[in-house]
Amino acid sequence: MRPPLEIVKELYAKLTAGDAGGALALMSDDIEWITMMDYRVDGRGPQAVLKGMLLSLA
Repeated sequence: MRPPLEIVKELYAKLTAGDAGGALALMSDDIEWITMMDYRVDGRGPQAVLKGMLLSLA
């Protein structure tokens, strides 16, 4: 099992590189994305993050 910090660093590296699919693949099925920005992620899971945050950035 990889350390959580390593996974988070890879996730942000993929987002920075524009690899949303790769970032979503790193997320657990029950991820809860909390943001202080103007995005709203309702629910848990990679699809909720995609809908609530990543699609808004595209």
